[in-house]
Amino acid sequence: MQQVSTLLLLLFLAYSPVSLSQNYALKFDGVDDFLELENSSFQIESDQNFTVSFWIQLSNSTNPDVEKEYLFLKETGEQHPLKIWIDTRVDDPDRFKIKVSRFDGEYSPSLTSSASINDGQWHHIALVKNQRMLLFYLDGTMDAYVRDNTNGILAGQSPAGIGGADEAYFAGALDNLSFRNQALDAAAVKAEFVNGNNRSDDQILFDFDSKETNVISSSAGQGQLIMKNFEEGAFIEGLPDFQEGGSTGWWAELTRAYENYRNGEPVNLSSRFMWQTIFMLLGAAAFSYGVFRWILFQRQKAAREREEKIQTELSSKKKELVSQTLHLVNKNAVLNDLKEDLTNYQKASEGSIKEINKIIRNLKMENASEANWEVFKSQFMEMHDGFDRKLREKNQSITDNEIRLAALVKMKLSNKEIAEMLNVQPESVKKSKFRLKKKLSLEGVKDLNVFLEGL
Repeated sequence: MQQVSTLLLLLFLAYSPVSLSQNYALKFDGVDDFLELENSSFQIESDQNFTVSFWIQLSNSTNPDVEKEYLFLKETGEQHPLKIWIDTRVDDPDRFKIKVSRFDGEYSPSLTSSASINDGQWHHIALVKNQRMLLFYLDGTMDAYVRDNTNGILAGQSPAGIGGADEAYFAGALDNLSFRNQALDAAAVKAEFVNGNNRSDDQILFDFDSKETNVISSSAGQGQLIMKNFEEGAFIEGLPDFQEGGSTGWWAELTRAYENYRNGEPVNLSSRFMWQTIFMLLGAAAFSYGVFRWILFQRQKAAREREEKIQTELSSKKKELVSQTLHLVNKNAVLNDLKEDLTNYQKASEGSIKEINKIIRNLKMENASEANWEVFKSQFMEMHDGFDRKLREKNQSITDNEIRLAALVKMKLSNKEIAEMLNVQPESVKKSKFRLKKKLSLEGVKDLNVFLEGL
């Protein structure tokens, strides 16, 4: 909870006009924008090691009539100590790949990146001259290399051009343009890529954050870039600025900002951190919503399964009740037929009157047995819980026999079937139903069968 509160506080401070640090990049229009790097800014004598690095973002408005876009060009007479350009030839397999070449009049090493960089994203480029090897890094990983036996220098009378020359102008953005008179190793290049920029004392860095016009000075003042043909609006939002030697990543920047806040120093959070935070919060919200939906789905599924189980049990009990009812109706019908046959036989056989009367009495008792009713009642009340209570709520004077009649009516038995169940005449059933309807105040208003179905 404390971490969440701290994060919200830092977000508030970071969005305030006083504390938000803005980082800028320089946008090239691809028509005539370029920079001149003065001679004294970056010189390499003979085969001395060096590192050139920068961040680049290609524009979608590349001129289809241009075959290349220069990123860095230094020429001395017939030699070119260093050329870096983007291949923009249409239908060429190397289109939008970065190419590098050197030529000292004898040796001409060159290399090409393995991947195109026209995806609209920022990419980190580092070119390292280390002894007799020329190494090319793309996004912190070595991408290509070639043996370099040249003895050319990046000094001379003419300045180096950055972003265009000879009608081959770059369309896109540059940030953190850096020159070093030493060869960075793979770990240092990786750190520069991860951190956005890994500052060092021997580095000539142009980060464009000061938004200087006409002449851009390096961060330490060792060199200058002269802007040529740039119009207003050339400075756009660039990469976040990281501190040298610090740990990397979102949490590291948050930790540094929190320490600054505790020490009373300005809280400077980069725009990349802000976007990462927004996406993290959105991701957390989406994840939480997904978990909520999953839990809700599981609960609904369990509820459906319980409902299906209950319905299955009710259906089974209903079938059992119907079967029991039909059994009782059929049994009583058989008993009534047998009783009638014995009565007829009694009239024909006067000698056996006493014995026959005994059998008839037993049949009547069996036909109206309370045991039969209790079996039926138990199963019926299990299916229709509170049926008798609901009837008596309508009229407290309703008797047990009337409840029995109502239950048989609810089972959709005919008057004849009910009569056989109760061992009475069908006409008697009609009269009993009429009296029950009056007690329930349904006379002339609602059918008894319809009313009982609703209970």
